Amino acid sequence: MKKFVIIGLFFLFGMLGVYAQNTMPTPVSIPISSLYDTLQGKVYFIHIVEKGQTLYSIQKAYNTTLKEIIKTSPADQLLLGETLRIPINIPLAKKTKTETNLVGNDKNKKVPSIHIIAKPHSDTLRIALLLPIYLNEIDSLEPSNKYNKANEKLFTYLSFYEGALLAWQEQQENTSVYFEFKVFDVTENVLSVKAALKDPFLLNANLILSASFVKSFALLSDFSLKHQIPIIHPLSERDQMHLENPYFIQGTPSSKMQIDKWAEYAIAKYPHSNFVVLLDKNQSTNKKAKNFYQNLLNAVHIGKLKADNIALYNIADSGFSKLAQRIKTNRDNVVCAFFEREIAFTNTVIKLHNQNAKIHLLGIDKWLDFDKTEANYLQALNFEYYSPFFAEYKSTPVALFEANYYQMYKTLPNEMAFKGYDYMQSILELLQKYNTNFIFELENSSYQGLGFDFKFVKRENGGYENTCIHKLKLHNFKFIKQQTPTN
Repeated sequence: MKKFVIIGLFFLFGMLGVYAQNTMPTPVSIPISSLYDTLQGKVYFIHIVEKGQTLYSIQKAYNTTLKEIIKTSPADQLLLGETLRIPINIPLAKKTKTETNLVGNDKNKKVPSIHIIAKPHSDTLRIALLLPIYLNEIDSLEPSNKYNKANEKLFTYLSFYEGALLAWQEQQENTSVYFEFKVFDVTENVLSVKAALKDPFLLNANLILSASFVKSFALLSDFSLKHQIPIIHPLSERDQMHLENPYFIQGTPSSKMQIDKWAEYAIAKYPHSNFVVLLDKNQSTNKKAKNFYQNLLNAVHIGKLKADNIALYNIADSGFSKLAQRIKTNRDNVVCAFFEREIAFTNTVIKLHNQNAKIHLLGIDKWLDFDKTEANYLQALNFEYYSPFFAEYKSTPVALFEANYYQMYKTLPNEMAFKGYDYMQSILELLQKYNTNFIFELENSSYQGLGFDFKFVKRENGGYENTCIHKLKLHNFKFIKQQTPTN
C-alpha cells in the first residue's frame, strides 16, 4: 500500500457543516457524520442513530470509547433516531492515512539577482499552507451571526482550504511520495505570521503556499528567500510582486499579465480590424486600457497591426456623440473597455448597439454582474471577456467535483474552493514528478484545472508568474472558451 501522510489535526468550522476529515475513507457500514455541535467550548460530531447500529459499531467507526459517547449523550441505550455527541479531538480509525494540522493564532496555542540552488532528492516532502481562516473568531460567533455580511471575511479562505483538502484526499492513493502537510491560520495580524515562522515545520518545508495579507506575506517571502524555499501566493493580482525573490511564484497572473495576454489574443484574432480602446473617469481602469493600447502600439511597430487602425478614445472628455466617428463601416471593429461603473458600461453598450457596423466588444467579467443591460445587446455586439477563472459546470469533471464537495461539506463549491482544489492538484503533480527541484521545471510544465489553468514563465527580475487566462465569447447566449490563434 502506498503511503501518504499529512501531519496534524483537523477542525470543523461554524454551521457550514464542514467535515474537514483528512481522508475520504473506504465506505464502511457507519459513515462519519458531517454534522457537528459545540458544548462547553468543545466540538463534537453529531451522529444520528440508524437501524442496525450499536454503541460498539459506532465506537469503532469513530475510533472513540463508550465512555466518551455515553457521557455526552442522552442515555446509555440506543434509540432509533437518537442524537449522539462524539468528540472530534480523538484520532480517527486506523484506516485513516492522512491527518491535517491546522494551527491557530491563539496566543495560548503552538502556532505554528540571486540564483536558485538545487536540492537533493527527498523521500519526504513537506507543504505548509498558510491562510487567514480566523478560527478563533469563527468559534466565538453565535449561530445566528454565522452568515452576517459583516462576518464574510471570516469565511472567505475557508472554501480555499476545503477545496485543497479534497484534492489532497483524492490524490492519496496515487502517489509513491511520502508527504507531510501542515496548515497555519494567519490573519492580518503580523504577529500570527511571526508565530508561525517559529514552527520548525516551516524551516524544513519544501513548499510554502500562502494567501496571507501584504505585510504578512512580505515576512514569508523574506523567510522563503533566506531559507531557499519556494513560496506561492495563489490569489494576488498585484503587479511586480516580490521581484527580489527568485523562489516566489505568482499563482494568479498579475493585472498587467492578464492585459498582455488579452491583447495578444485580440491582436492575433482580429489583425485587420479597427481597434478602439475606451477610457473613462476611473484611473485604475484607465491604467488597464492604456496597457492594452500599448500592446496595440507594439503590434504596430512589428507589423502585426496598422497605425490607422488603432485609437484611444476618452468618453469622459469627448462623450458618446463622437464615438460613432471612430467606428468604421467597411471593416470589423474591436471596441475594448475595462469600465467598472455600471452607468459607463450601459451607456457604451447602448451607443454601440445603435451603430450600423460589425462590432466585437471586449470587456471584463464584472460586467456579468450588471443587470440593467439585456443579454441580447451583448449577443449582438459579439461580447467577449477574459478571466483567470472559468468552470464548465456541465462537464463531467466539474460535476464530479461538485458532488464530492457537496458530500463532504453539504454546500456547493464557490470560486475559492475551485482554486484551492486546482492549486493542490497541480502542486501534488509537480512534487510527485520532480520532487524538491520542481521549481526548475515550472516553465516546462502546464496544468489544466477545473477552473484555473497554470503555465508559468520566469520573470526577468526574479521568480515565476502564471500566464493563463480564459477567453470567453458569448455565442447563442452561452459563453464558449476561445483559443489564441497561432500564426
